[in-house]
Amino acid sequence: MKNFLLLALFASSVSLFAQNKMVGFSPSGRSGEPNSGGTIFESNPDGSNFTVLKNFVFDQVGNLKHDLAKGPDNFLYGVSNIWDGNLPCIFFFKIEPSSSTLTLLHKFEGFTEALCAPVWGQDGFFYFCGASTDNEKRKVMRVSANGQDAQVLANIPLPYSSYQQSAECFQLYNNSPGSFVMVLPGNRLARYSAGSSSLQTIKQFQEGIEGRLQCIEVALNGKVYGTLEKFLPPTTFQHNLFQINADGIGYALVETDPIGFDFGSVKDFMVWNDSLMYSINYFGLWQCRILKINLNSKKVDIVFTESAYDTDYGSQKLLKTSEGNIIFPTSEGIWKIAPDGTTLSKITPFNYPQGWPASQILEMS
Repeated sequence: MKNFLLLALFASSVSLFAQNKMVGFSPSGRSGEPNSGGTIFESNPDGSNFTVLKNFVFDQVGNLKHDLAKGPDNFLYGVSNIWDGNLPCIFFFKIEPSSSTLTLLHKFEGFTEALCAPVWGQDGFFYFCGASTDNEKRKVMRVSANGQDAQVLANIPLPYSSYQQSAECFQLYNNSPGSFVMVLPGNRLARYSAGSSSLQTIKQFQEGIEGRLQCIEVALNGKVYGTLEKFLPPTTFQHNLFQINADGIGYALVETDPIGFDFGSVKDFMVWNDSLMYSINYFGLWQCRILKINLNSKKVDIVFTESAYDTDYGSQKLLKTSEGNIIFPTSEGIWKIAPDGTTLSKITPFNYPQGWPASQILEMS
């Protein structure tokens, strides 16, 4: 009887995992074309049964540039830029993957562009940044999952810079509902605390000395990690990993090895546990790397290398699956690797809808 119960429990767990789907998003609006939509697709975790769920029509949802967010209801939520008549606005929408139903939840009038993907704040709201028609001021905003409660929370202060014009790096801080750290125009790292009406600058980096602020990650230990890209004339770029507390104290470069290490262009960080992070990087134009970063020893190892071209059309995020592996998209397909970098599977050849690589992969239960 005991063995029968164990077998039944095992079969149940296998069945539950088998129901998980891998859902990907290809926002072709990142191509710079004014009338671009996007595509959502799904497959089984092993890449089988690949199916296009929905091709977005620009006239319906507008220009899609940013990733989607998975809500607690297992629906996908996103923001897009669209002209409603003669007025620019931001649409907040949701998608039910199982039926491909798209629902427009809220229209933010007087805003020209969403600057980042929405982030679930664990408090009933999604948070993101937008540029308004009010002298192109940028603002932190939130909207409830049903779209009925929308608020502008804080202005993003000057200065702006020609380099960083978005707040694409926008992350929940230390699992504190409604509190975020973000990359802001002007080469700044900032924090928004729940209930506040303003932002606090954690650190403003000097581009000519420290480099351009690229990508950030909030680790489980509460520290913020990020990369700085520094130009070394005549043609070299140096990339350094740093750490800092959210109160601005404890800034330090994370050393790699005595001979130096070029991270390359960092697309995304992913926290694995208290002492380990992974990153997806592009070295030059044609080499994708997955790096394993030990936060205790500061040791960095290359665990995966593959030919793939770098593109600004997707953030190319890493996903830690429920089975303890890593899934990520590149220009050449979607990869699943073990934590040690061993290739487990690849969806290939991969003919991305509308010709644009996927930017993110999500696991849906």
